[in-house]
Amino acid sequence: MTPEQKFYYLIKDHLPGHVNRIENSTGVGIPDVNFCVHGIETWLELKANVNLLVVEHEVIQIPFGTKRLRDTQLIWHGQRTGWGGRVLVAIRDGDTIKILKCLDIHKYRVLLVQKKPWNWDTITALLEGK
Repeated sequence: MTPEQKFYYLIKDHLPGHVNRIENSTGVGIPDVNFCVHGIETWLELKANVNLLVVEHEVIQIPFGTKRLRDTQLIWHGQRTGWGGRVLVAIRDGDTIKILKCLDIHKYRVLLVQKKPWNWDTITALLEGK
């Protein structure tokens, strides 16, 4: 089982609404999970073992050619966001979970940085868009 699959099994019971895990054979750059709650559809990319030093509310740039997100993922996130879609990235880095929201093709806002023990109510509310 890959680190991203393990992360999915950790987080899946806390994903709100109607949830679908997407197989990567669907298309290049498409995020791992799609869920819909209260009429809001969200795409969620899962990453594990990604060392990303960030603080909450910070806006960061993720350039092409990094190992954090593949170029195809950056492009897909930017295109979907450009059409008004909601794209999040959830990162597990050891005992820390970080959630980023795509603002543009290379631009992400850090919504959450939380160390263990994780507050799943906070994480779920954030995923719902509250």
